[in-house]
Amino acid sequence: MNWKPSGLRRERQEYQKNWYEQHKEDQQKRAREYTVTHREQISQLKKAYARRLKKTVLDHYGHKCNCCGESVFEFLGVDHIEGNGAAHRREINRHGGTSFYKWMIDNEFPDGFQVLCHNCNFSEGHYGYCPHQEVL
Repeated sequence: MNWKPSGLRRERQEYQKNWYEQHKEDQQKRAREYTVTHREQISQLKKAYARRLKKTVLDHYGHKCNCCGESVFEFLGVDHIEGNGAAHRREINRHGGTSFYKWMIDNEFPDGFQVLCHNCNFSEGHYGYCPHQEVL
């Protein structure tokens, strides 16, 4: 079934678009003022949103580092198993953190990722191994 907006809906959308264009500067000024006066509230909302996204991702991949077993939520992150994290994030135009967690959720938790604590993840990326693993 193809759904198309009614003529009335299209007219309303066009009216709103035109109204915004005519009042764009005022609207942007209000938005800036709101951001300044509600900075703390906006910050708390963003932090809560980021935490929810990370929890959703960890619910799927696990709440424990695959290397050392660390399970403190704040210490955990997602690792590209193949070690191609920077290239992959450039390819999908994500910088990491919240936007990357959102991408993972939107793409139904793709394969090729694991949970590592930040120490293990850094060591793997920087040195090519983790001290928790026996170096051959």
